[in-house]
Amino acid sequence: MFPNYLDGARVRYYTNEDHFGIVDYNNGEKIIPIHYLAICSYANEQGFYLFFCDEKYNVVSDYFFDSVEECKEVAKKSKENIEWIQKTDSTAEFTFEEIKTLLLKSIDEYDCEAELRIFFENNPNEYMIIIYKDRCSFQRCGNIKKSSGEYYYKTLEELYTATQVDDIILKKDWDKIIAFDCEDFEILGFWK
Repeated sequence: MFPNYLDGARVRYYTNEDHFGIVDYNNGEKIIPIHYLAICSYANEQGFYLFFCDEKYNVVSDYFFDSVEECKEVAKKSKENIEWIQKTDSTAEFTFEEIKTLLLKSIDEYDCEAELRIFFENNPNEYMIIIYKDRCSFQRCGNIKKSSGEYYYKTLEELYTATQVDDIILKKDWDKIIAFDCEDFEILGFWK
């Protein structure tokens, strides 16, 4: 499944895996084949980015444009007749029980205080759940001005049912989650 976010930007359109040329660093010193293209946008910016990605969805090159159409036009230089897929996922990729299992596994088996970032539909803010040995927390994060600070709970179930910052109740709002991001889960091999 194509990620919902690349480098913090929301994916609007993407391609299936194909050959879109290469990115050449330092005159052949490092050549990276391009497997995917994506058109993305950041919540705090006007315009769109055309991302050139490797086989693991890592962004290896990008260009900024005012419109999606401009991105698509420039992408044609890599390959003709590109089939763009619009990213319309509006439901959470994981259930609360699946996320709870991964958070508990990270702390209980790996002693890792995992930080899970959450993104909601029609909400420009970023939120985070952190698991600790003796508690867990929820917060609005991102830049310092928007950060809410951590709200602590004894259990993940308590966090799930409590009213959070910005009146979020995960039990009620779970289906509004459009993406999760957790570098700790990636490092531990829980997901790509």
